[in-house]
Amino acid sequence: MLNTKLLSLQLWSVRDLFSGDYAEMIRKVAGMGYNGIEFAGGYGNLSSDQMNALLKECGLVAIGSHVPYKQLTDNINAVIEYNLAIGNKYIICPGAPFKVKEDYIKMCDVFNNFGEICGKNGLLFGYHNHSYEFYPLEDGSIGYDILLNGTDPDKVFFEMDTGWVGFAGCDPVEYCKKFPGRFKLAHIKDYKAERSADGKAIQTDIGTGVMDFTKVIPALKENGTHYLIVEQEEGIGESIEYVNRSLKNLRKTIDNLELVGKLG
Repeated sequence: MLNTKLLSLQLWSVRDLFSGDYAEMIRKVAGMGYNGIEFAGGYGNLSSDQMNALLKECGLVAIGSHVPYKQLTDNINAVIEYNLAIGNKYIICPGAPFKVKEDYIKMCDVFNNFGEICGKNGLLFGYHNHSYEFYPLEDGSIGYDILLNGTDPDKVFFEMDTGWVGFAGCDPVEYCKKFPGRFKLAHIKDYKAERSADGKAIQTDIGTGVMDFTKVIPALKENGTHYLIVEQEEGIGESIEYVNRSLKNLRKTIDNLELVGKLG
């Protein structure tokens, strides 16, 4: 069931503030009206007790934690212990070492294992895509499809980064139809039609780029997505300013969809 009232921010969006007062950064995110956060590779050196107190103070819910692949392989039990303590149930691998088709095939077993360990502790394990998983491999196959087809739906979910799917030339709506029930979380990200001089995506405020979220969000709801998470890694002005604009634009889109009954 898609909860459109609880909108979260992937904290990588404000990574420029990580080196300052981490707790104050969290307070600023809450002050904009976000009511959930997704951690990005760490917790500001705060203990689980300190983090719990901060989340309670700010009225925030932990909706996901991006944990580097190496950290999962080296010490997944510590990851589980911390996230259980702060009430976060979604553990997400934000990328993995893929080069050739065999890497994707082998990783299915690794992800299934992570998912089994997390599941035994009451947590959910997922994988977050970028764009490279959608580019054809040596035999023309698509790495993302290999992962979706080769992992156990009861052990592994996927966090669809809608912007990266679109930038890779694929359609998030079609993926929602093709793999029902697999996308429990989703990153809402927008980008411009033009590319940078070196061919990279130019991210922009949600609702000001090429993504049609009036189609994507209903498709996510139909797929069974639980929460929407804003991620914007660049924009005009300070990071705290453009993630604020994106939140407002996303809320407008959701309000309009509810008015016409697409999310009702």
